[in-house]
Amino acid sequence: MTSDNKEHLQPTIEEIRRITLPEEKVVKLDPYTRYFIRKFSIYISWLLLRTPVTANQVTLLWGVVFFIASLCFLSPNPFYSFGGALLLQLWYILDCVDGDIARFRKTASTSGVFLDMFLHVSIHPLLFLCMAFGAYNLFYSNIYLVLGIIMTVYYTVFSVVRGFLCQITALTEFYKSGMKTIAAQLETMEGKVEIKTRHDAESLERLDFLPSKGLKTVIYLFINLSDMVSIMNILFFITLLDIFVQPFFIAGYIVNFKVIFIVFYSIFFLILSFVMGAFYFIKKSPDRSYKDLLTRFYIISKLKEKKEV
Repeated sequence: MTSDNKEHLQPTIEEIRRITLPEEKVVKLDPYTRYFIRKFSIYISWLLLRTPVTANQVTLLWGVVFFIASLCFLSPNPFYSFGGALLLQLWYILDCVDGDIARFRKTASTSGVFLDMFLHVSIHPLLFLCMAFGAYNLFYSNIYLVLGIIMTVYYTVFSVVRGFLCQITALTEFYKSGMKTIAAQLETMEGKVEIKTRHDAESLERLDFLPSKGLKTVIYLFINLSDMVSIMNILFFITLLDIFVQPFFIAGYIVNFKVIFIVFYSIFFLILSFVMGAFYFIKKSPDRSYKDLLTRFYIISKLKEKKEV
């Protein structure tokens, strides 16, 4: 084995950081990920890169960790819920590690991206469902169970709409159009190609359409509550509070902080799902995604023509 290969099998922390997370990407991370999670994940990446463990295996591992964390919330015992909240921190660290391994070894693949997205979409709602049944197991109240199921359903709807519904719609229409229709559409694009790298999801989250900076800040913080990282950290604190604070009454209902979380997020995700859907419809986001797909197809066809010439 050559010295170069040995160095590749035993990379330094600095080398891993330089390859997997260059400075231009670091500045885009949220503060919690940048200053806390990445401080731990880089060392786990360093350790696993010295083993045959693959990125997809780490993805499956964090899927198992998230699954176990979710099951912890089924118990009425607050210590189990707090243990689940701690496991969610481990899940997020591992979620950073699989990308590090894939980027460092240059093993990123479409199948790997699919596995990552599939696990996110399929197991994240399980956390909310387990919380709903956990609240029922503690207080035996059907309303908490119903609200928990509403939270689960609309979190899933919101995740799909926010993540890739516009792109899936565009791709479906693209394949349904047929090659003749696509060819005719490409002809109309001659000399009119406009490449845009920012999507409406980013536009919404950056809130470029709002006039007031103060309003942007408030709504940005509100939308940020929908992120699983924010949810994970909120759960850490409320499960810790539930250990020290006994259940109490609000408007005649006995609750704890976990129940307050369920009530808030059931309403929050229901409203946000419809707001997000309405925003994408008004902004004609599926049409823009379709045009973006045509643009990429157009560029590829032109590059192919140049190679043939």
